[in-house]
Amino acid sequence: MGIDVRIIQRAFSPVLMEQDEQIGLWRSAGWELLEASDLAILAACLFEWTGAMHFIQTPVIRQL
Repeated sequence: MGIDVRIIQRAFSPVLMEQDEQIGLWRSAGWELLEASDLAILAACLFEWTGAMHFIQTPVIRQL
């Protein structure tokens, strides 16, 4: 069993996936995490710290 934590863009908001199950949703105030593992929390923190939101959003969504 390997590590499977991903942040993907769905509709208008990124979601945090772990083992193909949605465990977190990004809102304007930050992440809403449900039963997240330590690794998933680390992934969400790194996502915020690096400013990766800019790279996964399309230009149209950034203008909304």
